[in-house]
Formats: sequence, structure tokens, C-alpha cells
Amino acid sequence: MKIRNCWTVLAKKAQDEVNERIQVVTEFRKRVDHLLQSRERMSIMLADYQNKAQQKQLALQGMGDATNMRQFILQLHELLRRVNEDLESAQSRLADAQKRVQLAEQEKLKMQTLVEKDQVAVKSWERKQDQKTMDALGVTLFNIKT
Repeated sequence: MKIRNCWTVLAKKAQDEVNERIQVVTEFRKRVDHLLQSRERMSIMLADYQNKAQQKQLALQGMGDATNMRQFILQLHELLRRVNEDLESAQSRLADAQKRVQLAEQEKLKMQTLVEKDQVAVKSWERKQDQKTMDALGVTLFNIKT
């Protein structure tokens, strides 16, 4: 009896699947980090322009400038909203990808367990065969001596 190669092949395939899914998780983490940085930049820019708008209102600027400033601030709010939506979506996809990694790791552990069980079964069979051979040799030796 030999160790079956199918279990080792399946274990390797499961490991490859885990590696692929970890790579996907890494990509999603990078995307989430990028969106967090974008949101931070947008928030800083928005606060900065709101402060500038308040200072310019005190300095009595023209109606056109005030309208342009308000329009720009509204556009920044819209952009910030979109970034937040993208961030929520990316975080959701990241959570799904992490669940898939866990499932792939569970599958990998199953395959490794099957490989180990097969190895134990082969070793047990070999020990039994060795014991049968030793018993047969012992009986033969006993018969020769008597």
C-alpha cells in the first residue's frame, strides 16, 4: 500500500486557493486604505475652504465669488459623500473576502488532515505487513529447529 497522491494534490490546491484569496484581501485592504486617505484629504480640504469662505464673507466679497465658493463647497460635499459610499462598499467586499479566506483555510486544514490520515493508515498497514512477515519467519524458524 502506498500513500495516495490525490490527497497531497488536493492539499496543494487548497493552499493555492488560500494564497489567492489572501492576495485578494490584500488588494481590498489597499483600496480601503486609499479611500480612507482620500476621505481624510477631502475632509481637510472641505474644512479649509469653509474657513476661507467664512473669512471672505467678513471681508465683504462680491456675489459671484460667494456663489462660486458655495458651489465649490457643495461639490466637495458631494465628492466626500461618494468617497464614503465607495469606502463602505470596499469595506463590505473586504469583509466578504476575509470570510472566503477563512473558508479556504478550513478546506486546506481538511485536506491536510486527510493527507495525515492516509499517511497513518499506510504506516499502520506497513507495520501489520512487517509483523505478518516476522510471524511467518518465526514459525518457519521454529519448524526448522524442531
